[in-house]
Amino acid sequence: MEIASTCCRSLQLFRGGRDFYEDTDSVRFLNFFSHFLHTVFTIFMFNTTRKNIDEELKMKKIFFVLLGLFFLSGVVYATGFDMVKKAGDVTVKLSIEKAAPVVGKNNISVELFNARKGSITDAEVELAYFMPAMPAMKYETGAIQKGSAYTAVLGLAMAGQWNVDVIFRRPARKFKKITFSINAK
Repeated sequence: MEIASTCCRSLQLFRGGRDFYEDTDSVRFLNFFSHFLHTVFTIFMFNTTRKNIDEELKMKKIFFVLLGLFFLSGVVYATGFDMVKKAGDVTVKLSIEKAAPVVGKNNISVELFNARKGSITDAEVELAYFMPAMPAMKYETGAIQKGSAYTAVLGLAMAGQWNVDVIFRRPARKFKKITFSINAK
């Protein structure tokens, strides 16, 4: 009935202020129409609400699982920064613990592999790093062997591009040098 009276008031204003209640057929039609709309709306909402809630819960669960997998893959992917280059028959892998090199201390590890993908653990490894724009500011550090990797700490003084020279020598062989370019943020 409230909907009917609201509709009557709206139509009264629309019809130029004439009292719409005077027409009994119009009132009956509006009452019938408002009850019809109310019934259809109630049935539609009752039937679809339950389905929609179940479907919505399923979709939310799927969304949150996919969102979790997305962030988990980002965390797994962002665990380190790796670069690989070859120097003759030796493959050199340079790894930084952080997702990208940063200004300040960066824990770095260097792994050397022979042609058969076996680790080389009998080499002497040194690192020299500098900014190409300022080659006079060259820093050097020795790498310490830990397992199959050689580790060191690079102290990058400022943001920008840095060249890291990995200089290594195996027993009874010549020194080899390979240069990696990194971008500190």
